[in-house]
Amino acid sequence: ARREGGPPGPRLAPSAPRRPRPSRVVDPGAFSWSDANWLAPPQEELVIYELHMGTFRPEGTFEAVVLHLDDLRDLGINAVEPMPVAQFSGTRNWGYDGVCPLAVHDSYDGLDGLGLLFRRVRED
Repeated sequence: ARREGGPPGPRLAPSAPRRPRPSRVVDPGAFSWSDANWLAPPQEELVIYELHMGTFRPEGTFEAVVLHLDDLRDLGINAVEPMPVAQFSGTRNWGYDGVCPLAVHDSYDGLDGLGLLFRRVRED
């Protein structure tokens, strides 16, 4: 299916590719952004941490990452790149075979968990 103004495919596809539950389309405009005044650090000052969701913490969730953001800040990290976040089969994966690249993986806390991570990363 093609959404108006967007690429084909679902934005959330729990348990893909064998979907015991149907996909659902979510409205990204419904996310309540709270960081209107946030500015990214200048590019030359970025210290980026490639954060693998399934191995950063045993829980493997966005919420578990949020609880340890201060540890990353203490190391001097000022940007995180969570990966992989796209839906794939199973609960842990390196992300090379995601089946729904526009869908946030449900075992990591799904779209709500990713929103929580966005909010917390941009708080300070």
